[in-house]
Amino acid sequence: MKKRLLFCGLLGLWALLALPTGCAYDNEEELYGPEATCDTTAMRYNVEIKEILQDNCYSCHTVASNISGYPFEDFDVIHDYAISGTLVARINDPITPMPQSGLMSLCNRQKIEAWVKAGAPNN
Repeated sequence: MKKRLLFCGLLGLWALLALPTGCAYDNEEELYGPEATCDTTAMRYNVEIKEILQDNCYSCHTVASNISGYPFEDFDVIHDYAISGTLVARINDPITPMPQSGLMSLCNRQKIEAWVKAGAPNN
């Protein structure tokens, strides 16, 4: 009887240990969120960066709006702002964020930073 009880106990323990016990995610985005899949390789001003600026900055940073005094649609202005380090500092400043509505997505900030680190080329 004791052997049978021991056998049943061990069999039950084995059955519990054999059950899957973890979370399974099919992709990196589900596991780490959408920011984990941010591709910052080969950022191009005329493709990725300009679109980010249009979506997040042009409401204040254009010649027509004349709000900020820094017309980002002029490549030379945004380039100088980027190379000086001011652009990256401002888009990552949680106290006085740019855009003023709040920090843009981490992925967009990472894309701008990658473009700046590459020398902010006009490509």
